[in-house]
Amino acid sequence: MQNGFPARGAIDRAERTIRRIRDVRSCRIVTGADGEIAEVHVVAGGGRPPKKIARDVESVLKAEAGIDIDHRKIGVVLLEEHQGEDSAQAGPPREEPGIHGFPEIRDDLEILEDFSRVELRSVSVLVESGAVSAEVSLSRDGQVASGRHTARRGEAPPFAAAARAAALALAELLDEQFHLCLTDIREFEIDGRKALAAVVALVDGRDTKRFTGCAFAGDDPGEAAVLAVLDAVNRPFGRWKSRRETHYRIR
Repeated sequence: MQNGFPARGAIDRAERTIRRIRDVRSCRIVTGADGEIAEVHVVAGGGRPPKKIARDVESVLKAEAGIDIDHRKIGVVLLEEHQGEDSAQAGPPREEPGIHGFPEIRDDLEILEDFSRVELRSVSVLVESGAVSAEVSLSRDGQVASGRHTARRGEAPPFAAAARAAALALAELLDEQFHLCLTDIREFEIDGRKALAAVVALVDGRDTKRFTGCAFAGDDPGEAAVLAVLDAVNRPFGRWKSRRETHYRIR
């Protein structure tokens, strides 16, 4: 915990715990530059009222993670029962803020199977006289995949090689027909700190979708580059089919 606020690892664990609440399909906790929780976005299905789900979220954060949060920061998007990937008639989801008033630990929370995100296992960047090599290892649901990328030194910052290696590793975790690749990664400054922003493209025939993510640079730009790539795809990744085997890809 930094500056009295939860560290990124604690935030990731809190998101995984919230995704186990009954009817919750996805969760994203947004933090500010200082690490303080700014927003909690929850997407849920089923017939339970959004305010009840928000109360569950508030209670779980308090009981499981020791995090007190203002109920106004919790938003619940409720998907109708008939709404799905192929439903063209489904109406738009509605979001309602959570409500306060259940600070005690409750015993009626219904927990479902965990939905895990892609996690970073290791990243290494080797800068030599004429080349930059990066190797990244990722895992999801017990499956491990690695990617390696080598580029000429001076073509791009060393952290770019780590980001491309991460994109290759992500592709090896998937069992899909589309192609996943990094299209850009850049360093910028915000609130007096250096950060990295990554753009990951999903190419499916003639269709292309782009996802963006960012992470503060910290002491290890290579690790930050990988985290920016993961931040770009961790939301849609749960809708994609994963491989059941371990893969290793080099380019």
